[in-house]
Amino acid sequence: MWPRVLFFSQSFLFVFLPIVLAGALFLSRIRGALLVVPWLAVASAVFYIQDGWRHGLLLALSIVVNWVVGAALMQARGNPRLARAIFIAGVVFDVGLLAIFKYLDFLIRTTNDLTGWHGAAFEIALPVGISFYTFTQIAYISDVYLKRHDHEPFIPYVLFVTFFPHLIAGPIIHHKEMMPQFHARRRISLFSDEMAQGWLLFAIGLFKKLVLADTLALFADRGFAEKAVLGVGDGWLTSLSYTFQLYFDFSGYADMAVGLALMFGILLPFNFNSPYKALNVQDFWRRWHMTLSRWLRDYLYIPLGGNRKTEARTLGNLFIVFLVGGLWHGAAWTFVIWGAMHGAAIVVHRLWVQAGMRMMPALALPLTFLFVNAAWVPFRAESGATAANILSAMAGAAASPDLMTLFATDGQWLIALLMLCGAIVWTLPNSQTLVLGGRWRIGWVSGVATGLAVFLALIRAGGGETSPFLYFNF
Repeated sequence: MWPRVLFFSQSFLFVFLPIVLAGALFLSRIRGALLVVPWLAVASAVFYIQDGWRHGLLLALSIVVNWVVGAALMQARGNPRLARAIFIAGVVFDVGLLAIFKYLDFLIRTTNDLTGWHGAAFEIALPVGISFYTFTQIAYISDVYLKRHDHEPFIPYVLFVTFFPHLIAGPIIHHKEMMPQFHARRRISLFSDEMAQGWLLFAIGLFKKLVLADTLALFADRGFAEKAVLGVGDGWLTSLSYTFQLYFDFSGYADMAVGLALMFGILLPFNFNSPYKALNVQDFWRRWHMTLSRWLRDYLYIPLGGNRKTEARTLGNLFIVFLVGGLWHGAAWTFVIWGAMHGAAIVVHRLWVQAGMRMMPALALPLTFLFVNAAWVPFRAESGATAANILSAMAGAAASPDLMTLFATDGQWLIALLMLCGAIVWTLPNSQTLVLGGRWRIGWVSGVATGLAVFLALIRAGGGETSPFLYFNF
C-alpha cells in the first residue's frame, strides 16, 4: 500500500524529488517565495494524490472548509458570539470528518459487541495523513479564533497544510513556526549548509528505516502473530523488537521529513529528543512525538482546565488527554488500553512528585523504559488476546516451558541486533544534535552518506522487502 508516497521509493527519489527540487531552485532565483510557495503547494498535492484521487478530494474539502472558517473568523472578530459559533462549527466539521473515516467502523463493531446488534461496518479505507492534517487545521482555526495570528491567503495556507515532507505522518505544525518561513523570500542553494544538512538527515532516516526498523519488523511480526507460542525469552525479544522497530521507523521518518524540508530552506519542528533516555513518563512525552504532546497540551489539556482547578480535576484532565491520545493513534480498544496505561502512569508520577519522592537516574531510566516497552505491546497487538499472550510470557507465565521457542534458531542474532540498537539509542547523540550542532562542516559527509543511503534504498525497494512507515496507519 502507498508505494509511491514512500520517501525511499524509486519514483520519489529519482523522479518526484529531483523535479520538485530543481523547480524550487530555479524559481527561488527569479522571485523567491512568490513562486516557490505555489510550486511547492502544487507539488505537494501531486505527491498526495498519486495513490488515490478520492482521498485527495477529501483533503481538498478539508482545506477549503477550514480556510473559509478562518476567513469567517477574521470577519467576525468584532462579534464574539458569532466567532464562537463559527469556530465550533469548524471544529465539529474537522472532528466529524475524522470520526467518519477513522472511527465509524470501530463504533459499529463496539456497538455490535455490547448489544448483540448486527450492524454492518462500512469498511472505510483510512485516508493517509488524515489525523495529522486534521489536527494541524484545528490548531490553525483555534489560533485565528483566539487572535494569536491573522488568517492567511489561500495558496500559502494550502502549502501550510500539504507541504509534502510533513503531510502524511507529521510533525503536527503550528502557524507561527511555519508561515514566516513560507513568506520569507530566500534563495535556495544547492551548495548551502542547509542543503547538506538536509541530505545528511535524510540519509540517517533512510538508514534507520531500511536497515534497523525493517529488519526488526521481521521478528516483531513473528512474535505478534495471533497463534504464536512464546517462551519467556520470546516474549521479551518480541516486545523489544517492536519497541526499537517503532522508534527507528518513526524517528527515521521524522529525520527524513526534516531533512527534506531543509533542502527547501524550511525548518520543521523536531518530533524526537532521545525519548528512551527519559527518566520518567512525563519526561518521555516531552521527548516522544513532541508535536503531538504539544498539541494535546495546548488544545485539549489547557482548555479542559489544565492544572488551574482542583488536584482531582487536574489528574482527571491528564488521564483524559492520554485516552484521547490513545484513540488518536487508532480506532481499537488496544489503543485505548495503551492510552489508559500512560494516563495512569502520568497520574502516579504526579502524585509521586507531589509527595516529594525522588528516584536515582540509574534506576529511573531502566524503569521508565521497561514501562514504555510493556505499554507498546497492546499498542502493537491486533487484539487483547495477543497482547495478553505476550505480556504473560514476559511475566513468566509463558505458553512454552522453554526459554525460547519462536526464536530458538535466530535468537542470538536478534539479541545482537537489539544490543546494537540499544547502543545507538543510549550512547549516541540524536539526529538533530549530530547534524545541526554546528560543530563541523558536513558537506562531504552528507554526500557520501546520501549516496550510500540511496544505494541501500534501491536495493531494498527493488527487492520488495520494505514496508510503509508505521505511522501511516495512524
